[in-house]
Amino acid sequence: MNAKPDRTNNKKPWLKRISIGLFVLLVAALSVWVIVQLWTTGFTQTKTRIIESKPIIILIAIIATLAAITSWSVKIDKAIGVFKKYFINAEGAAPNGPNDDREEQRKDQLLQAVIDGKITAKEAKDLANIFTTDAYPKGIENSVDNGQSSEGFKKSVVKIARSDDNERRQALALIADETTRTEGLTQLQMIAQSASHDLAQQWRELAELAYPFDTQISTISYEQVIKYSPADTWAHIYLSRLYVRNSNLPAAKKTLSETLDATPSKRDKSVIFDELGDIATAQTDLPAARAYYEDGLKIAKALAQSDPTHGGYQRDLAFVYAKLALLGEDDAKKQWKRAHGILKSLDEAGRLAPTDQGALKHSASMIEG
Repeated sequence: MNAKPDRTNNKKPWLKRISIGLFVLLVAALSVWVIVQLWTTGFTQTKTRIIESKPIIILIAIIATLAAITSWSVKIDKAIGVFKKYFINAEGAAPNGPNDDREEQRKDQLLQAVIDGKITAKEAKDLANIFTTDAYPKGIENSVDNGQSSEGFKKSVVKIARSDDNERRQALALIADETTRTEGLTQLQMIAQSASHDLAQQWRELAELAYPFDTQISTISYEQVIKYSPADTWAHIYLSRLYVRNSNLPAAKKTLSETLDATPSKRDKSVIFDELGDIATAQTDLPAARAYYEDGLKIAKALAQSDPTHGGYQRDLAFVYAKLALLGEDDAKKQWKRAHGILKSLDEAGRLAPTDQGALKHSASMIEG
């Protein structure tokens, strides 16, 4: 379909390499000349020749200049590294150090194996972990999602990486590179459009891959998933979130309402009520928002009581309390205390996810405030 993506690294420190190479070459030449002169004429005449010879003086000056350029280049590299570490990373960017270089090289090796169709199951999982970290660097998932969208993303990477379809593997390699990501997503979209089997699955994989990158393609893909698999509750939930991203709140509400009654899972119903509450809040319909949150609270309470050891159920309950508190009504502080109590218990038991530490601190501050 297309030529294989070039996985080579084009970033070459050419100035440093050239200066070091010339420096070594000229020092070697000068050393050989000095040794030969010492051997044939002795120290005194060699010293005199060096002082009186303009070419030798120029050569020494060139060597000194190259040494200065090399030193300057190394210092500049270090300065850039320090700047990125203490300033860029302070804003949340990943460190740009040896470990990241090795990880990038590992990613390139794995993507080349994908392109060649020779990636093992373990390597596919390694690639999925690296790629998922790139796609979800700051935990962009919804508060009740609890890692589900990133897990879906990861599974789709593994499935396509291990696929027998060469065109789909090529597209995945393009998606992994930010500069060719749109091209890769578009290729997968064209493949899904022309597919004759596993239509819901192919659209779902594209929807999950596009979700953190391309709202439009992910929206179209989830619409297709629902077309071929209308009972897929989470396709409705993710599609509603994408509509919210595009500020299409009526469409988001309609999508959730369509799947609410048909959803057999109590936890999924709780999630849907939570999402409907968020939409009502965004529409400034606070009475409706409270009604949705309380409907979700009934289910979340029942699930948490049915299995007190289930961290997911406890977390869901905490976030419903937090949503009620955010409505800013008279019982807000009471709701914050309930949310904080659950999150604190999870934290003390070592079961609170790192991404939820911010929620724990925020709930504590709201109680103190």
